[in-house]
Amino acid sequence: MSHHARSVFVFLLLLIPSAQFAWQSRDMPQFASLHDDGLFFLSAQSLARGHGYRIPSLPENPDQTKFPPLYPLYLSIAWRINPAFPANLALGSFGSWMALAACLALAWRLYRSDGLSEKRTWILVALLGLSPYMILFGSTMFSPPGCSGNVSEAVRLSLRSRCCRLSPAGCCGRTPTGCQAPIPP
Repeated sequence: MSHHARSVFVFLLLLIPSAQFAWQSRDMPQFASLHDDGLFFLSAQSLARGHGYRIPSLPENPDQTKFPPLYPLYLSIAWRINPAFPANLALGSFGSWMALAACLALAWRLYRSDGLSEKRTWILVALLGLSPYMILFGSTMFSPPGCSGNVSEAVRLSLRSRCCRLSPAGCCGRTPTGCQAPIPP
């Protein structure tokens, strides 16, 4: 088995517990019990119907100001594919699980670009991917996995950009972090 195939296999293996949990709870029996997931999905409904970023369940249909719109915009895909509630909860759950998978992939990229060995990187990704909270939030409509993935990639790109400003020659990625010069505090 090639090195790349082995990495893909390990990554898919780490996704099994969260995929199993997401599949078993795809009808989301706990939906909206913590309120945030309900607000995310209602805001997604409003976006999908072309009504803007609003909370349609409140009087006067106010603007949504509690959360940034990116995650509800992502969840609005479920409403566009299947506008029938609660049947579309399974699509929302699948979309959230895909955000968890992306979070783990981006965390792997961040750890490797930070110069960690492949073994340490896999240990950290496993700890993240097998965490009960990440499995729970990655299988329901909460934003932590998607947000964590975005933050991981932003940190990686920010560090790389800073390195390139300090040493343009370091941008070719000859060192683990892509930097030739140390990053000042």
